[in-house]
Amino acid sequence: MTNFDASIPSHAEAQGIEDMSIASSDGNWYFGRQQQAAFDTGEHRHNVHIVTMITSETSIEQFVDRKLIKHSAGLNRTFVLPLEALHRFEWQQNIEFMYAGFHPNVLRDVGQDVIKGDRIELQPQLLTQQDPLIQGILFALHQEFRFGGDLDTGTNPFIDQLQTTLAIHLLRNYGTTTFKTTDYCNGLPSWKLKQAIDYIQAHLNEEIRLIDLADQLGMSQYYFARLFKQSMLISPYQYVIQQRINRVKYLLKTTSMSIASIASQTGFSHQNQLTNQFRKTIGTTPVNYRKQQ
Repeated sequence: MTNFDASIPSHAEAQGIEDMSIASSDGNWYFGRQQQAAFDTGEHRHNVHIVTMITSETSIEQFVDRKLIKHSAGLNRTFVLPLEALHRFEWQQNIEFMYAGFHPNVLRDVGQDVIKGDRIELQPQLLTQQDPLIQGILFALHQEFRFGGDLDTGTNPFIDQLQTTLAIHLLRNYGTTTFKTTDYCNGLPSWKLKQAIDYIQAHLNEEIRLIDLADQLGMSQYYFARLFKQSMLISPYQYVIQQRINRVKYLLKTTSMSIASIASQTGFSHQNQLTNQFRKTIGTTPVNYRKQQ
């Protein structure tokens, strides 16, 4: 967790409290779930953007830019701390929370075509309300890691989609500059759709990141994802998973390859990820599916 400066994870390690945290290999994306005893973080700054959801009923004193705000947190209330915001938290009871942290590059890459002007910044959002979309994304991330997921968007396109959705939501609702709204009704031009599909088919056994697909078509991630879904009626992530599962089914029927080998041939990071996704999509395991053929 070297990309955090005086980070929440370091507090958990110092206290010896339960800490489930994971980082992408490029250091641009983090997720964690923690339980901590009473603690005072002291004033500090993060060098990444932080989105946190408190999942326990806990009274918190929250200082942002040295202004004190007291909260009876819990009920999945969320707060947003921008890069370098001076802040301090103190609580007198046990606390549970989940968080996502991301490098400013993530906002810049996602927001390049949807923000008016060059400044891509967030404003602090304190523990005063619930944000259902942030709640849903953090719960989805937690569920993904319970089944052995990882944060590398190339090997986990579901994480890629969650990351992009969260970044767009933050820019739209907590950004300091105007969010541009552009209506597209007809999806991708047919030649661009074919280009995207051809790329996916050619790279099913490799990393397929949303940013790479968007770059192939000379578009931002945001607009590519919107137009692709308008054209195909499913998201790029869902389409990639659909095509990978179709290839898995073909290999299960026509070869004697091991499940681990099939996973590596179809873009899954490991056998467990393939098995979990196959069961979720088809309703049975790859082993049972092969026996039924």
